[in-house]
Amino acid sequence: MEEAYKLSASIVNQDEKAKEGAMLKAWQRANHVDIIVVPGEYDTAQIVLDSLELQHVLKDPEAFDDIHLSSQDVVIVNCPGEGFSDAGLAALRDHVLHGGLLITTDWALKHVVQAAFPGYIEHNGAETEEEFVDVRVTDKIMGYMKGLIAPGLSPSWWLEGGSYPIRLLNNNVRKLLISRAMKERYEDPTVACIIHYGKGQIMHMTSHLFLKNAAPLDSGSKSALPELLSTMQVDPATRDEIKRACQDDTSYKAIEAAFVLESLLVRVLKNHSKPGSNTGHHA
Repeated sequence: MEEAYKLSASIVNQDEKAKEGAMLKAWQRANHVDIIVVPGEYDTAQIVLDSLELQHVLKDPEAFDDIHLSSQDVVIVNCPGEGFSDAGLAALRDHVLHGGLLITTDWALKHVVQAAFPGYIEHNGAETEEEFVDVRVTDKIMGYMKGLIAPGLSPSWWLEGGSYPIRLLNNNVRKLLISRAMKERYEDPTVACIIHYGKGQIMHMTSHLFLKNAAPLDSGSKSALPELLSTMQVDPATRDEIKRACQDDTSYKAIEAAFVLESLLVRVLKNHSKPGSNTGHHA
């Protein structure tokens, strides 16, 4: 999957340059966005950030006992999110309260989100099998997420065995991605969501930012990525590189899954950096 993320990142960056006039690393510098990643045993968001050429630093949970964060900073906590003290959790809570962005994955739902921000979302008590589920953008999505999954794409989201389904508890939570299969098998459809807290936001997702596997939803499914590429401003060399890498439809589906996830991350990051983007919901 690491190669899929690199190829996908080429598409995302070229699309950003065509639409916005700058690659992501130039956007990051211009907006003074510092990204802090908390390592985790089961997720490696830093691989995704490296693919997108976004600068970041690694800090262990203990570093948050005494840390200064600005509202432009982004903190990403990899699954499982264990190891934060009460002081560290308070620092995360204060960061979001004053306009910061926190991104968490899978088991960090319990160890970070429920611990620091109770009453918004929770683990519903079930644990997933290792499997692939469909994902789609919810119908009532905020503007900057519209078009995230292009027509024809049907990405499969990999769930590690033991992933935590998300139960929503509060009207200040907005679904980003939902899954029919998650609803049928685990009662709650939410795969990724945004919590509005104070002046900031928390994005949480089931499974990982770095998906370790991807596969077609069924033996008859086809990737629409080749057709999508033909409509985007992607240079011929990148198209050729993707064609060489994709010897079968499973390879295309891996890039398709990485593309949706990287696009989701980029949209959340860029929306956070816009003045007035955080709606100031009260905690």
